Amino acid sequence: MTTIQDSAGGLGLASPHTVNAIRPLIVVCLVSHLMGCRGDFGPDPMVHHELGSVQALDVDHTGVAVITGSGVFRMPAAGGDLDLIDDSPDVCDLALVDGAVYASFEAQVVRRVDAEGELGVTFRNEPPVCPVLGRSDDTLFMGFEGFSSGAIAWAPVGAAKLPEDAFRQVEHPVIRVTGDDEAIYFVEASREMPARPVFSLKRSPREGGDTMVLADVEGSPSNLVLDATSVFWSERRGQSIVILAVDQQGGPVRTLAVEDRGCGNHGQVAVAQGHVYFGSHESPAGDGCGGTYLNTLSRVPIEGGAIEDVLGKPSMGFIYKLSIPDGRIFFVDGDTRLGLVSSETLRSVPLP
Repeated sequence: MTTIQDSAGGLGLASPHTVNAIRPLIVVCLVSHLMGCRGDFGPDPMVHHELGSVQALDVDHTGVAVITGSGVFRMPAAGGDLDLIDDSPDVCDLALVDGAVYASFEAQVVRRVDAEGELGVTFRNEPPVCPVLGRSDDTLFMGFEGFSSGAIAWAPVGAAKLPEDAFRQVEHPVIRVTGDDEAIYFVEASREMPARPVFSLKRSPREGGDTMVLADVEGSPSNLVLDATSVFWSERRGQSIVILAVDQQGGPVRTLAVEDRGCGNHGQVAVAQGHVYFGSHESPAGDGCGGTYLNTLSRVPIEGGAIEDVLGKPSMGFIYKLSIPDGRIFFVDGDTRLGLVSSETLRSVPLP
């Protein structure tokens, strides 16, 4: 078994300072000396692993699962080494559902990768595009993309096959998906005009019934997340990040915040304790996109309001992947300060 040693030595140990962490500190402080190194606030994140490219991250009460260029890895909830559990070169998305690791592959296949003899699903349509995955605490949700149509599906953790009526064809390719006990929520991308796809957020009851359009999505959406009553996501509009929500039963789309300090980069969002968390950045030197950034973990109340920056460190890149289980924030950030992603790092901090 291939393992990657945890540089934090577990959640209870302080992170070591490395050459890679010190060098960005010097760069950012030089360009922001007039601001008093504003980009250094909040608790010091625990640095678990330098990972290179990270395609997907999911965290639940049992641990952490990530996809890198080398395959699917998992780390225990208490921290520690990353263990390789699947080295397939075509893996592209994952979901960690009550300790079970599911992954999707380029041949439109979804299967459990940490146990034999369990769920395997194939959507036979052209072209073969990676399925997208989402989850609740005990259910896996799947979205499939064909040339002009798509499909949604779900299965309880540990199932050997899909339940009856748990696979449905939908009108357009599915690019985002999540769900709960009552419904599956997904974003379709109509590509009748390939250069300008039209995105729609929809709700389909799991027990059957009419699919409802919840929102027309203007920009390419982030992941979808739920609380007890609403669906949350972010969009890029020009050089702004817009944080949005809509009631699960339908209604007007609510704009919670518009983040216009950066260049419109937007990664995953997460919801915890009445706030939506997301990655943000700004250019204190005023050199615009591609220049030097101060990257932050930010949040906004689920009712909307002022954006609050809760974490910013000179060694942090932009936060692309984000997951919040059991009172701790796990995130993957990439070094974008000079306009290039040179490495991506798995870190965690306590929830404020």
